[in-house]
Amino acid sequence: MGRRHPGTIPTADVNADRALHAASMRRLVERGLQAMDERDGLTALNCFQRASDMAFKYRLGAEAQAGTQLNLALAYRLIGDLEGAASVLQRLLQGDDLVPDQRAMVWNILGTVHFASGRYRPAAHALLRAWRLMRNRRYVSELRVEVAGNLATVYLELRRPTRALTWASRAAWQARHAGTPHRQFATLQLIAARLALGETERAARGIARLERSILPEHASLFWRLYADHALRTGDPRRAMALAARSLDAAVCDLSAEDITAAARALARHKGCDAAPHAAETLIAYSRTYRSWITAFATACQQLELAREKQVVALLVAADGLILTRAGGEEILHKLTLQGYHAGGRMDAMPGAGLSLDEAPADLSTGSNGMWGWAQIIADHHTDGVAPAGGGTSTRGPTAFRTERRASGDSPPAWVFVWPPQPAMARAIATLSAHIRQVTEKEQQHHEEAQALAKLTAFHRAAVALGGPLPTPELIGRLLALTQQLSRSDGVALLFTERDRGIWDDGLDGRKLWRSRVTRRVATTGRPGRLSVHRPRDREELGRLGLSSLLLVPVFFGGDSCSAVLAAGRLAGPEYTEAELELVTFISRQFGLALENAALRDDLSQRLDTLTRDMQLARRLQEAFLPPPVLRHEGIEVAGLSLPAKFVGGDLYDYVRFPGGGWALVLGDVMGKGVAAAMLASMLLSLVREVWARQVVGEEVIRRLDLRFAPDLHRARALATLVMAHLDPGNGTLRAWLAGHDGPILWHHKGWRPLSRGGGTALGLQAGIGSVVQIETRLEPGDVVLFYSDGLGELLLGRRGAGRSNEVAGVLNRLGLSPQPERLQALLGKIRSLAVHRTLQDDVTVVMISVAQSVSRRVSSCADGVLLV
Repeated sequence: MGRRHPGTIPTADVNADRALHAASMRRLVERGLQAMDERDGLTALNCFQRASDMAFKYRLGAEAQAGTQLNLALAYRLIGDLEGAASVLQRLLQGDDLVPDQRAMVWNILGTVHFASGRYRPAAHALLRAWRLMRNRRYVSELRVEVAGNLATVYLELRRPTRALTWASRAAWQARHAGTPHRQFATLQLIAARLALGETERAARGIARLERSILPEHASLFWRLYADHALRTGDPRRAMALAARSLDAAVCDLSAEDITAAARALARHKGCDAAPHAAETLIAYSRTYRSWITAFATACQQLELAREKQVVALLVAADGLILTRAGGEEILHKLTLQGYHAGGRMDAMPGAGLSLDEAPADLSTGSNGMWGWAQIIADHHTDGVAPAGGGTSTRGPTAFRTERRASGDSPPAWVFVWPPQPAMARAIATLSAHIRQVTEKEQQHHEEAQALAKLTAFHRAAVALGGPLPTPELIGRLLALTQQLSRSDGVALLFTERDRGIWDDGLDGRKLWRSRVTRRVATTGRPGRLSVHRPRDREELGRLGLSSLLLVPVFFGGDSCSAVLAAGRLAGPEYTEAELELVTFISRQFGLALENAALRDDLSQRLDTLTRDMQLARRLQEAFLPPPVLRHEGIEVAGLSLPAKFVGGDLYDYVRFPGGGWALVLGDVMGKGVAAAMLASMLLSLVREVWARQVVGEEVIRRLDLRFAPDLHRARALATLVMAHLDPGNGTLRAWLAGHDGPILWHHKGWRPLSRGGGTALGLQAGIGSVVQIETRLEPGDVVLFYSDGLGELLLGRRGAGRSNEVAGVLNRLGLSPQPERLQALLGKIRSLAVHRTLQDDVTVVMISVAQSVSRRVSSCADGVLLV
């Protein structure tokens, strides 16, 4: 069935008295929507329940009430409570507050809930109601696609394939102007209907169109339909393997409905009944290991593991349950036939010979003849990532353990690779840990940015009230706001520290401060409400000359009460509980204002200090780089580095050896910021130490890898490198690549790639990784450009390194042509492209050119430079 994500945040019809409650409701809905995107159903349910209660309690409007209820139903569905979701949706439909488009959406969601519960006829009834509501109305095509596609799915379950094909065709027609997700959804419904009618050839054509472009949210359904097609065409073994891939996709998408459907399909293709609670167990594990599953899938995608036809990686829970897999299609199919699929257990597979429960407690290293494993720590609080030992076997896979040692995080997980490749297992585990760490940091930065935005908005409000925080005028105007909202005759702010002063308007602040009840509120930190209608309060109010009084503590800078906010009435009705809640809320704003003022001053001082330190680090890094341009006898070399932050992880250098040869190097350390910059400086120092002996070549890179790998392991990082040498005598350029993109050549008024790149990044296989060598002869007027992956992201406008042919194509389209002996002009154009953009990665470019009039001479020994 189609899954709709929650719509826009509901707006509320608010007035001045309900504005604060409406803002609180919107914040709860925002947190709930974020949790829905992260598939955290319990958190979303809690947020939407509180938001719904607030919308009804404070009468924030029909639209707010309906919107929160709709989101609440979606949260119930996400956690698998279909009865709760149906109950909420039916209550919504019984009311008269929904407009027709909202009512159609609710009927559609109710139909999907009935379908997931196995109630197919009520599902069809609900979806037909949704379709009728959209008749003769100008609705967006996306909702029409969903309703029609969902009806096709329901009729397939009702054994009516002809009607299913009719509705699938309607969905495909409506999807013409919809986005890619809805077009793929409609195509999948067409495939399912044609398979049910036995039209396997037409279904195969639809499968072929989608196979290479299927979106992750539809991948599980796609592989289930592919498995059904394989079964109908007489290939049950392939059908079982494809059903297992459907289960892998469902786990990676963290969809409880898809996991349940895929588990049943896999059991059906295996010819056995589904194990009791098998799907529920896998759903529970997928929620527990949610962050590891996402990081593992991303790591395998970045390493392009699917192209490795004979390699497969498994993510295994601490107790041996297989969570998901990635790798070549052929080996995945073979492992499925042996029982190695999501939901299976490593200690229950034929020939495993090892129960993880029987292994040593630390699981650091060992072998039993069939399995080899080695522990790898992905701990955010450690300084390095390195295998604890090598317990590998020539017959079994290699396993690396990924874990975090922080309380409350996901349990440790294992990465198994078949056939045994320790470097591959270690690379996947290390990259998974790094991706998880980066994701958490990005989320933390997002939260910090939101907090900063709120602080900025509050500061601007303070400026509008009379000046930046804190100022006497601001406190006076906030007190005036308190007096207005609480309908009081006087207000006061009494600090517990006498040197901070007393602020009052309409009340005697000094008399209030000497009052016994004020001291009690300041000591206990509990609000107080006094009224002349209570005998015990009458004497105290008589001394103060008031008929009713509210006293609320103000907290800032610690857990103890820092001030007391007072609001009083000379006559009239006593304060109600609602007014006490309102003044309590205002007191929190006073506390935030005062605390944010101190925090702002402290942060400002720290930011100034940090900015000065980072600017100094940037100047030091720039001083470590070579001159912007070098020229000698028709050869020109120029470089440019633009860090994404103050300092970057890219490095480059070039030098002319005494014998006349030219050498250059360009590297990229994984990551950004200070840590990557330190590693880049260390690697550049090692290169210069080697160049002091005038040596370049493949063996030099291997020696650098051996010396630099321990530092990379400790930092859980990798590095790519390209080193080149130019013989000016005969124009021969040799380059050696270690995991880096290949250079591109300007020749005859056009850019073209010299190589697609390749080799093994430094730190993956220390000293034994592959190094790709390329060689070409430069003619007068030729220019060779070496670059880091940040240039590809800058030119192509997307994350991820661009291939050298793509970079060359963009340079040609932009008309960025170099001029020998004027390379800095082209570097200036590249710099101008980055001026108005936020760089996601460091951009580094090094170019070497041969002048038009340079003379050739024959050299037999590379001008005295030793190539090793």
